[in-house]
Amino acid sequence: MSRYPITHATEGGLVVERGTNQFFIRLYIGKSADGKRKYYSKTWKTLERATQDLLEQKLKRSRGLLHVEATTNLSDYVSQYLAEVHRPSVSANTFTISAQFIKNYLYPYPICGKRLKDLTGSDLQRYFNHLAEWVSPVTGKPLASATITRLYRTLNAALNYAANSQLIARNPLRNMVFNLNQSKRTKRRALSACEVKAFLAYIDNSRDWWIVKLGCVFHLAVETGLRPEEYLGLEWKNVRLDDAPPTITVERVVVELKGSGGWTFAEPKTESSARTLPITRELARRLIQHKDIIAELRLRAGDNWQEYDLVFPARFGSPIWQDVTQRVFRKICEDLGWEKGRYSVYSLRHTMATLAIHRNINLKVISERLGHASIRTTADIYTHVTPALQATATDEIGDILYK
Repeated sequence: MSRYPITHATEGGLVVERGTNQFFIRLYIGKSADGKRKYYSKTWKTLERATQDLLEQKLKRSRGLLHVEATTNLSDYVSQYLAEVHRPSVSANTFTISAQFIKNYLYPYPICGKRLKDLTGSDLQRYFNHLAEWVSPVTGKPLASATITRLYRTLNAALNYAANSQLIARNPLRNMVFNLNQSKRTKRRALSACEVKAFLAYIDNSRDWWIVKLGCVFHLAVETGLRPEEYLGLEWKNVRLDDAPPTITVERVVVELKGSGGWTFAEPKTESSARTLPITRELARRLIQHKDIIAELRLRAGDNWQEYDLVFPARFGSPIWQDVTQRVFRKICEDLGWEKGRYSVYSLRHTMATLAIHRNINLKVISERLGHASIRTTADIYTHVTPALQATATDEIGDILYK
């Protein structure tokens, strides 16, 4: 019985070995005028040459560029753009989210049936106006502005690419009025000083296993302002508890691959996100105690334990999912009697920044601590807090001038 065909997963894509010295590649290049799918196909004598050709053909197709017939509609073009241009330039998680949003909120709409060359700004304006006014029949809530913004950015990038590649005369989104209702935007809420003290005290006094296990996570999150993907991907080799002061270094993050149930490690979000922060002796003491919890997890897991050097591992050594920390966080908030849905685990990051601003800590220092690309990013995010700094500055200048 023949062992062929054999499928090889290469860096260029799938190569099918059909026999001795027969390596077959096939690449989708678009649709013909009658709507039939068109492919580039070729057989090579070696796997290396087949892989190289597949990569070269993909590069040619992406540079120019996407093969678009006169009858190609918006749906088909966006599908090609996502697969051949967007996917190679972003992380796997970013691509999965963008593709999912396009699938859920663009493909079902009639605008997708319009030919790319016939698409107008009015068509897109009506589409985005409808999204802004749409209310979910299940939740009774409007579509989050962050979702609409991501759809806009993805579609705008696709149409910009089409215009730059001379597939269309101009990007019809260029002059669109894009005003989201500000009340629909997610509000960044931070715990007050009293609330955060009550939150941490509850953790310290709890005997619930999940809260005991994740208590140190929340202490570190609110003290350092790290993003969830940063502290859940933190390695022990980057935690120096004997230094003066103790420090932690962010060198990698854990990325949850949406839709696939998998995960991977990746580089931090930006160059500024890779940073070293000092921590308090109190937090260092808690991290030392946290090692006992890891030892217990390793003992329970036995041969199923996988070592990734994580400071906060799940029960078998792999990273903890963000929705797990979110559920435990919400339980604590409910037990404290706080308004349901007012805070999320990301609020701990905002809490650190807000408390630091109120204590007049230099905004540049706060920006570096948060890992923002620039101080402007910090100022834009916390515009609701910075007026307090202006008021304090006014009082201090008044004291100098008039007292």
